[in-house]
Amino acid sequence: MNRSQQEFLNYIKKGEKIAVLVAPSFAANYSYPEIICMLKDLGADMVTEITYGAFLINQHYNHYIDTHRDQKYFINTTCPAIVNFVKTKYPELEKYLFPHISCVMAFINFFNTLYPEYKIVFISPCVAKRNIELPLMKEWNLVLTYRDLDELFNLKKLS
Repeated sequence: MNRSQQEFLNYIKKGEKIAVLVAPSFAANYSYPEIICMLKDLGADMVTEITYGAFLINQHYNHYIDTHRDQKYFINTTCPAIVNFVKTKYPELEKYLFPHISCVMAFINFFNTLYPEYKIVFISPCVAKRNIELPLMKEWNLVLTYRDLDELFNLKKLS
């Protein structure tokens, strides 16, 4: 069991209010609405998808493009692995990165204005969210990958 899984179980043990935010790709791995019930059975108090974050970022991207007509290229910054790749391997392209946060970061900022009392656990297929993006954000608490989640479901006999 990794540190994130242990921390998630500690939140439950302590009686923390837990909001589980899932990446839109959850539908490729899990059945809806069963996944909602499974997450609540696991210990989540609230479950939501972060799709609204994509809408927020899209608004910023459109405004940025409209106000930077002289710029020929733009590189999306919703994936921390791509941002890290550009910054470390192709720093000359960094000027083309959108100066915005990812969809999940935008959604969590929005979510925290409504529900600041919740521990936020983001469920993502990508470990880059935990390794690269999570350390940048004090507003969220944990990232569990789909593999982490499957292991927790198995541990709690919810699969």
